[in-house]
Amino acid sequence: MSSILGNALSGLLSFQSSLATTSHNIANVNTEGFSRQRVNLTTLPANQIGGASLGSGVGVNGIDRVLDGFQVAEVRTQVTQQGRLEVFSQLSRELDSFLGNSASGLSPALLGFFEGVQAAADDPSSTAARQSLLSQAGVLTERFASLDNLLVSKQNTLTDRVSASLPEVNSLAAALADLNTGITAASSGVSGAPNDLLDQRDHVIAQLAEQLSVEVVAQSDGALNIFIGSGQALVLGGQASSLRLGNGEFGGVNPEIFLDSIAGTSLITNSLSGGQIGGLLDAGRELIDPSRNQLGQLSVALAKVANEVHGSGLTLNGELGGDLFSIGQPKVFESANNAGTGTLELSISDASELTASDYQVQISGSDVQLIRMDTRTTVPLSGSGTALDPYVADGLEIVVSGSLADGDAFMLKPTSGLASEISLAVNNTADLALAGAVRASTDLANSGTVQVESVGVVDSTNSDLLGAVSIEFLSDSTFSVNGAGSFAYSADTPIEINGWQLALSGTPQPGDRVEVDINVGGVGDNRNALALSQVFDEGVLEGGRLSVEDAYSVLLSNVSTTTQQSEIRLEAQNTITQQAIAEQQSVSGVNLDEEAANMVRFQQAYQATAQMLSVADSLFQTLLGAVR
Repeated sequence: MSSILGNALSGLLSFQSSLATTSHNIANVNTEGFSRQRVNLTTLPANQIGGASLGSGVGVNGIDRVLDGFQVAEVRTQVTQQGRLEVFSQLSRELDSFLGNSASGLSPALLGFFEGVQAAADDPSSTAARQSLLSQAGVLTERFASLDNLLVSKQNTLTDRVSASLPEVNSLAAALADLNTGITAASSGVSGAPNDLLDQRDHVIAQLAEQLSVEVVAQSDGALNIFIGSGQALVLGGQASSLRLGNGEFGGVNPEIFLDSIAGTSLITNSLSGGQIGGLLDAGRELIDPSRNQLGQLSVALAKVANEVHGSGLTLNGELGGDLFSIGQPKVFESANNAGTGTLELSISDASELTASDYQVQISGSDVQLIRMDTRTTVPLSGSGTALDPYVADGLEIVVSGSLADGDAFMLKPTSGLASEISLAVNNTADLALAGAVRASTDLANSGTVQVESVGVVDSTNSDLLGAVSIEFLSDSTFSVNGAGSFAYSADTPIEINGWQLALSGTPQPGDRVEVDINVGGVGDNRNALALSQVFDEGVLEGGRLSVEDAYSVLLSNVSTTTQQSEIRLEAQNTITQQAIAEQQSVSGVNLDEEAANMVRFQQAYQATAQMLSVADSLFQTLLGAVR
């Protein structure tokens, strides 16, 4: 009799637990991060009666979460990748949109400037044409500045978003530490696995994975350690570290992310990846910074070659033209860890050799190393670093002042921000140097056939450039200059004197003369304007291989290609992530149909067990009646 009663009671308790678990599953069908639970029923130890074993009922051996740890980890990985691609793709689309915009991009301003140059070349004496050229040049400088300021704004937005994300990461890390503590305490008791706490912890880790890539390592006591970056601990058991934004080694070049833990402070910016924070950092490193550098590189190259051409011409006042554009200075940032007193002065010596990379100067013993940051390669330096013999590499000149110590470092940003610093240096139309600085003519009394093909400036810094020169041929192969000397002549080789170059044709006779002098009154001369118009198609970058237009096209192409690739990857990643979630939910998610079937099954089992109690009671009452 007692065995029947015991079996019934054990069944009632077990099926009651099963029904409670089923109702718990149904109640949490829409709870994010919940894993369905399952009661494990087991046969209780049998009682030995005589030579037979008589069953003693059923018991609850535990309530388990139904999940696959590998699927959970896979979902976490895919969510991290998707978070990164969503942010990166969005920012690349925005960048592609305003750089390539037909109205606000650089191409229309470049075209307008060179159309203004061509119009001025068609009528160099026209004040209206000259004013139009100045206006178009001003529009070009404003467009450079506008684009660079937009990039700065994007970078500031990225920094603000990273800054806003770090408190959330710290909050999640603290929550994980608390959950570890609670889970460890619960797991050491007799109440079984704390399933709901385990679900909460997995959900918090999933939220953390949306922000950045994490590595999860289990401890023997049930706690999970969380590592980020290149292995830095964000959560160790019940102890959470925190992330913060601050200035790095080179000051405010770009804010850096630091990890503050009981072990100290670590700089982890470059090792973080994945998630929204990783996407923001990658967008800054791969899109914003390179675009600013390339835009600055383009503005410097254009300004320097235009200044060189403009400085070789003559203004309406009969003076050599000055710079057409003003250019900003490359930037140098000193490491906060420097022990020496040395400083660096950075300048651009050859825009055609200029790259779009940042650099670091590192002092190793007595050696000065220049490291190109985009390729992480060491660039050979020539020179000794003095003002008379500066270090030279990649179109840059570096002058060292003071004493450098071993371990000192400097960050060089040769082109970043220069696009916003370019400005128009000429304000008066009369100061536009559209005419050739010198002119040449043959003497009317010449008896030979010598003719002037062209004369142009090759060195506008020559102090004798505008001085009058008389060339008299002593024979068909020799000439004198201002009555002095005897120099070899060949029609195939131009004559270079005082910074100008003269090309002749024909055969001279002894006594024939060619006069070269300042181009006084050359208001209708357009030779320098024509030379300026050729800057648009002239190779000014990559060692003379890329023109201004080509260089900007490369910038647009790089951004556009990156945008297309990121969108394709994001579309594929969306599919992969959804598949991973679906697979995980197929195991861990609550299926209402299945739970309804379980509820009916457990209800029937409960009712059947209750009927056993009724039978036991009837048997007991019969026994009591027989005894009486």
